[in-house]
Amino acid sequence: MSSREAMAAKARAMFGERLGADAYEALLQKKERSEIIRYLKTQPLYAEAFQGVNEQALHRGQLEVLLRMSVYGRLRKLLRYGSREDGRFLIGAGLNTELEMILMTVRSLFHPDPESRAEMITELPLYMDEYTSFELSGLAEVNTYAGLQELLKNTPYAPVLQRHQRAHLEEIDESSLEYDLRMAYYRRLLALVQRDTGGEAGRELRRLVQMRAELNNITYLYRLKKYFHADADTIRRSLIPLWCLFSQAEVEKLIRSGSEEDVLAALQKTYHAYLPRARFTYIENYVERMLYHICRQYLETSVHPALILMSYLDLSSIEIHNLINIVEGARYQVANDRIRPLLVY
Repeated sequence: MSSREAMAAKARAMFGERLGADAYEALLQKKERSEIIRYLKTQPLYAEAFQGVNEQALHRGQLEVLLRMSVYGRLRKLLRYGSREDGRFLIGAGLNTELEMILMTVRSLFHPDPESRAEMITELPLYMDEYTSFELSGLAEVNTYAGLQELLKNTPYAPVLQRHQRAHLEEIDESSLEYDLRMAYYRRLLALVQRDTGGEAGRELRRLVQMRAELNNITYLYRLKKYFHADADTIRRSLIPLWCLFSQAEVEKLIRSGSEEDVLAALQKTYHAYLPRARFTYIENYVERMLYHICRQYLETSVHPALILMSYLDLSSIEIHNLINIVEGARYQVANDRIRPLLVY
């Protein structure tokens, strides 16, 4: 058995230890953060991350960091079977934390908020520094656009920042900058796929990457139609040019003349094989359910280790999102009947 085949087998075994309906129901009955942590300590996939943690002293931000660290712990276990090249691929393929931290920093420059800034610094996932293209801790010291450029000067994001540089921060188009940073992430991801995986496995990996981008695009399209009544040019500038199941003609028709109901109907028709059984709540949750079905299908049926690994990391991230929803529900005393429909499993 090759190293990647061994990693794939381990990923499937860990997926078998995921939280199920009974676990989620038990967690929903917990009314305090400390009770949730105490329960997670009993679960195989979370016991190590929460070992020795004082559940009474852990605040919300620290809890989210530990939850995300649990995924990193799984990643480290998988990488025992592979090489550093596998690690670079998995980080790039499964975790876009690096990009999201950059985007959070960019937003803090355009919209200074000391409280949000302090929270971001507290939650920096420094445990990922081994695999990221720059030291995430450096973001805590970034207070200017020039400082961000200096920190990212040897990363794939440097050309984007250089292209958008202006004499004054207020002259930079923030939405265009974010778009180009996301595009740089997807280019990097597709380059990793092309470099590390060929043949049918490479084609399937590219398909999964494109489906993820496409579902994000449809989410943006729906929201821009429903909440902002955006014009066609604004929508077109907001969408990453990566599509999979939708044709360019279908997308253009939705952009030009479709309503949010048309967008949802097109999504349901195009992704009919992955339609969630749950009723529609809001677009992000609906799309997350589709991604869950896509990744679970790949994990259970694919013969390509890299595809199995990428799918497992996406499924793990969805599970973490479930737990964050439960924690937030307990924090704000939201009724279980409102939290339960949001859980994706």
